[in-house]
Amino acid sequence: MQTRKYAFRNSPPYPANQCKSMKKRGNDGMMYVSQADKNGVYKWAPVTKTLKNKAAKATSKDIQMLAKKYMVSPSGSTK
Repeated sequence: MQTRKYAFRNSPPYPANQCKSMKKRGNDGMMYVSQADKNGVYKWAPVTKTLKNKAAKATSKDIQMLAKKYMVSPSGSTK
């Protein structure tokens, strides 16, 4: 199934329409998934990693609590 035609691109060396909705490793080492576009033509798209634990924004109350814990004044200098 692998042909010379697809050997020198970043995406996997297979036609995307023959690997519908499959994940494959590309020639660049990244993972790709075969996805259909609005016309039904399958194309290789890179798999994006999502962060599960996003850091919460610090509130002013959190900053005051940390300032008290580490003995820092609101201006940032040590007490």
